[in-house]
Amino acid sequence: MEVLDMIKKFVRIIERAFGADVIIYDECNLFEGSRINDIPAFRRWHTNPYCLKIKRNDPLRKRCQRLKRSFVKSVLRSGGVAKSTCFSGVTEYVLPVFYKEHLLSMVAITGFEGRLHEATYKALSSRLGLSLPEFMRFRGASLKKADDEALIIEALEILAKLLSDYIMTETGIPSLLDNIKLRDNSHILKAKEYITKNFTEPITLASVAEHCHISKSHLKHLFLKTIGHGVAEEIRLCRLSYAKELLCTTDHSVKYISFLCGFTSSDYFSVAFRKQFNSSPLRYRRSKRGEPS
Repeated sequence: MEVLDMIKKFVRIIERAFGADVIIYDECNLFEGSRINDIPAFRRWHTNPYCLKIKRNDPLRKRCQRLKRSFVKSVLRSGGVAKSTCFSGVTEYVLPVFYKEHLLSMVAITGFEGRLHEATYKALSSRLGLSLPEFMRFRGASLKKADDEALIIEALEILAKLLSDYIMTETGIPSLLDNIKLRDNSHILKAKEYITKNFTEPITLASVAEHCHISKSHLKHLFLKTIGHGVAEEIRLCRLSYAKELLCTTDHSVKYISFLCGFTSSDYFSVAFRKQFNSSPLRYRRSKRGEPS
């Protein structure tokens, strides 16, 4: 059995065993075009009904995104399994996957109940337009109990090992990273981190190069040599990936989503989305929600 098939099978086993979601995060956009994109768990957002309802409230969604960034940093500092309960009471277990010193991905099991103060439940229910009893029933029906934490951690470790094996045997990432000079690699990683944090803003090759303290031509050359596409393409891919999340987790119009993602034109956004994913934004939203196209 191929490693990718083993990953798919184990993801299904985990989701059945815990009733929770498995997520494979591509924090560095390294797997674009890889077969691992076919795995339903390969995504950037939580899909349980409770999280989707929270994220359809704009202020709560933005708060969720800010906390995610800080959580990623805490995961990297820990180096092992990290557990976190967000402001809305969803608990997630995450394990980073490294190749040498390079972060390649993170695997997570999420959608568990976390404990919050009653005042927080009241505030959230009010924000979502639900009575407190309605809110608690909905939350209880959407989230699962983490009854065996040791088993969750063990499952994460196995999944991370399978993903690492896939990366080693089925992708060119290890040789790619081994062939990057340390100095050049630091520029690439610094640029990627800056783009990931700021792609919703009007950033350009010039602003990214300025942040990395190198020339535009040198940064462009490094990206083309090591990643296979330029800085502008990296920014565009980040924006399109975020657009997929917003299409699935909000009811915002396509025009407003294009603005939130950093596109200056909704028409260009629609063209870029169709070219990248072979689907219009609205058709993608309907397909992910099980709605007729």
